[in-house]
Amino acid sequence: MTTLQFVQSTHTTHTTQSMPSMQPNPSSNANTVGKPGQSVTVNLAQLDRYLSELAQAVQQMDRAVLHQIAEAVIRAWRSNNTLFVMGNGGSASTAGHMVADLNKNTALPGRPRL
Repeated sequence: MTTLQFVQSTHTTHTTQSMPSMQPNPSSNANTVGKPGQSVTVNLAQLDRYLSELAQAVQQMDRAVLHQIAEAVIRAWRSNNTLFVMGNGGSASTAGHMVADLNKNTALPGRPRL
């Protein structure tokens, strides 16, 4: 098991002893789980910055383009065509996740899957 620490500052905290469950550690600004010697630090400031940047990116998306993409997917589905989603390297993983999401989130009883 891995120790998971949540810190609110940009410095790394060190854990000498783990807690049996996720409970506040009174000796630091961190919550820990797992075994001593195995630690993962999650910086809450970095997490907040990431979520803020993600929200900003979503707001900047061109809704008209997203609508065109959705229409193309629906046309392909109605025509019983096959959608190919591809990527190279890490993008292949993203493509695989997109296919899984499309398959599980578009399943309707009595209707063919996307």
